[in-house]
Amino acid sequence: MTVDNLEDSIRFYQTVFGMELLRKVESTDKRADCAFLRSKDESNEIELVSWRHKSPEEKPKLDHIGFAVPSLDGFLTEVVKYKGTVLRGPQFSRVFETRAARVADPSGIVLEIIEG
Repeated sequence: MTVDNLEDSIRFYQTVFGMELLRKVESTDKRADCAFLRSKDESNEIELVSWRHKSPEEKPKLDHIGFAVPSLDGFLTEVVKYKGTVLRGPQFSRVFETRAARVADPSGIVLEIIEG
């Protein structure tokens, strides 16, 4: 999710939802700061993104949806088989500390897939 103020948003999700901060990182292209939080029962994770050089009008509030899968290679085969498109990857993601890929579903909705 795109946020206006990363620190305020981290505090909100920690306090209101009881989530724990896993890590904060700079995006690979250095255009954004990211924070990853997880629910206490470890069933949900969110990524908060604060873009550095975009006006509020340019910042999408929801950029993409992310999923974690056990096998990225097997998953990407299924994406193509069922009329999806591999947009990028698989490649090692410093942000996620594992392999990742971006795909589009048949309607063009962008999904970020991480292995793990």
